[in-house]
Amino acid sequence: MIKPLLLPIGSFLALYLLGFWIHDNYLALAHINLPFSLEKSYLFHFLFSSLLIIHFEFLSRVKSVKPLLGIIYMVSVVLKIVLFAIVFKSVVIDQETLTLNTKYALLLPALIFLLFEVVFVSKILLGKEPEH
Repeated sequence: MIKPLLLPIGSFLALYLLGFWIHDNYLALAHINLPFSLEKSYLFHFLFSSLLIIHFEFLSRVKSVKPLLGIIYMVSVVLKIVLFAIVFKSVVIDQETLTLNTKYALLLPALIFLLFEVVFVSKILLGKEPEH
């Protein structure tokens, strides 16, 4: 049961560590200051994506739920956006204008983690039924 989770969780951890490091170094070299913690943004996406894949791996083993996983994933994407807006309310909602650098810094981790989420969720959805 843990073996199928190693690759996705390891990939998300690598995205968190490597993505944050590269992104943070780029911002430091370009002398760009953000009104939010970039590390917390990457950590949010890492935790949400990891928990999502863990839940999907378990739910994919329930025959009555498996046909609904696609819909559940679409709802989870909306939930992720709402939770992100709540967690980063001071940046996303409270500020009247956002600089282009801030918009990119918010959007880049979201898109990268979303891409990997889609790959791993599709593998789970297309996976074979366990033989019992």
